[in-house]
Order: sequence, then structure tokens, then C-alpha cells
Amino acid sequence: MMYLLFRYKSWSPSEYFDMLESDKRIVRLFMAREIVERNKEIEEMKKG
Repeated sequence: MMYLLFRYKSWSPSEYFDMLESDKRIVRLFMAREIVERNKEIEEMKKG
């Protein structure tokens, strides 16, 4: 998760590491949703 936040959101790993567990849970849910949305966009682009 920390890598995805670093790569796509420019967060330092410590920003995620230092969060409360409840906040991490929310961030993980948001990132999971974003990954699904990005994958859908990629599939649509492949279709033309």
C-alpha cells in the first residue's frame, strides 16, 4: 500500500505508516476503489 501511495499520490511511506489504523483502513478502501477504476479505464482504452 505504501508503494502505491508513494507512486500515485506522492505520499512518503512514513505518512501512511504514522497514520491511525482506522485511517489506514479508509485509505486502503479508497486505493482499492481507485485501482478498480483505473483498471476499467485501461480496459476501455484498449477497446478503442
